[in-house]
Amino acid sequence: MNSSLTLYSRWLARVEASPDDIAVIDLIANEKLTFSDLSTLLVETPVATDPVIAEACGVAFIVNVLRAWRDGVALIPLENATTFDSNRLRGIPVETAHVKQTSGTTSLPRLILFNAHQLAADADQIVTSMRLYQYNWNIGVISMAHSYGFSNLILPLLLHGIPLVLAESPLPEAVKRAFKHTDGKVIMPGVPAMWDAWQKAGILKGAPLHLAISAGAPLPLELENDILVSSDIKIHNFYGSSECGGIAYDCSNSLRSASNVVGQPIDGVTLSLADDAKLIVQSPAVGMGYWPERNPGELGNGRFQTSDFAVSDQITGQVTLIGRAGEIINVAGRKLSPTAVESAIIQVPGIDCCVVFGVPSPDNHRVEDIVACVAMHKDITEAMLRTELYESLPAWQLPRILWRCDDLTVNELGKISRSYWRKRFLENKTTNRSR
Repeated sequence: MNSSLTLYSRWLARVEASPDDIAVIDLIANEKLTFSDLSTLLVETPVATDPVIAEACGVAFIVNVLRAWRDGVALIPLENATTFDSNRLRGIPVETAHVKQTSGTTSLPRLILFNAHQLAADADQIVTSMRLYQYNWNIGVISMAHSYGFSNLILPLLLHGIPLVLAESPLPEAVKRAFKHTDGKVIMPGVPAMWDAWQKAGILKGAPLHLAISAGAPLPLELENDILVSSDIKIHNFYGSSECGGIAYDCSNSLRSASNVVGQPIDGVTLSLADDAKLIVQSPAVGMGYWPERNPGELGNGRFQTSDFAVSDQITGQVTLIGRAGEIINVAGRKLSPTAVESAIIQVPGIDCCVVFGVPSPDNHRVEDIVACVAMHKDITEAMLRTELYESLPAWQLPRILWRCDDLTVNELGKISRSYWRKRFLENKTTNRSR
């Protein structure tokens, strides 16, 4: 039997405990729903016999989550459902309750499988570590389909009864309107770029924020300090991964010592270091494994070896990240496989070959900028290439820098050294700057 039913039983208990309490205020649809109202909407949905592919879109997304739990099928939360090939789910284990996507070594995102117990463990560990039960409202501005949003917005709502206000957008004025619909202590999960925008817009001073959380990318120490000094709001850094949910959390009310200090292990998580100093996570929230490839040495059996190099203070338990293996590009907290961009570029007529990588961004809230080195026909201009890419890539995946490299070629294996061209780009950039 699919373990999703254990999630559904917890939902039923939640409805029975507080049927008339407000569950969701959707400011886009201008509607207010109780837990009982959500239950009624669920009754009206047909039985699902296949995995439920749910696009992050207001209350309908929440009902689809409950539909998957009720009918004992896997849930696949997505920001854009049209981009997903459901054939990739063929043969998944019957106990699969939840499927996440994360960047992989190919242009297709990797699939990560979870059973219900692992999903619930992540929510329970986050709620107890952050003491979310002390607060009255969660403000939804991050994607509900993303691992961070699902664990910090959806699961606390459905399993712990923490009501959710869905803001119209993350823009400062929309967030201010969302604040007005709360009547108590407010939780705000965001990412550094959002906190920076809200701080610059001046909406944080006097805001009813009792718990401010930042995840997805390193939180600059300068930004944390500015908000603390000007608005008396402490931003609590949160570090996690799609493969295992929450990992570490800065629960202190004082400024961290450095931007790469991510906090202490959350409840239920045990951290250790591999021989090469990569961080190893042991937790009941670690997923079952990747799909279709299965590599228990990397992920599974309650253990996940991250790509992050770290050090840990043996006395305080404080974790500091010192680097990351691999080639994944971090754009303001969103992770991107460079091959996804390369695949789009190579489809453009007149392109011979290309290589994509990330470089440190001058804007530390962006973390990295996407660079595309491209060998293309002489009659193809940068403007023409950008126009073509606008049609095939989301805006955040568009290369910020296009570098025309006529001597870019593939080797005898049909490959290009990404590390070589990244080094060459940085050297070229430094040389030009010094002139």
